[in-house]
Amino acid sequence: TAHRHSSRPAWRRCHLVIYFLTMAFITVAIGAKWQHVAANRSEGTTHLYQTGSICGMERIASSAPTENPTEEEDARNGLQATSESADEYDPNEETITFVTFDSMQSMEDGDAENTTTVAHCGDCGQCSN
Repeated sequence: TAHRHSSRPAWRRCHLVIYFLTMAFITVAIGAKWQHVAANRSEGTTHLYQTGSICGMERIASSAPTENPTEEEDARNGLQATSESADEYDPNEETITFVTFDSMQSMEDGDAENTTTVAHCGDCGQCSN
């Protein structure tokens, strides 16, 4: 008697592969339809852009660290706690802060050093809700 490598004929294995690929396609299609329906029912984002306020990104050059910085100096430099020593100080490093302005004009008026760039429309921190 001849020894067979598989107990199923080749055409049966082929049908199983086609069956599993079809089931995978149907599953993905149903999931895509549910996602499409959920996206159409969700609230739009147009209201986020109908505002006069602007979030500005301000670049502030780092200052040389002091021996014992006060909490006020840390807050002004955008730091919560400092462990930076004078050896680690990089004069080219800058701190980035985000500030909400009432209008584009108020941002331009308050930016004498020309260090503020528009990050996005609306209040800062509201774009990632």
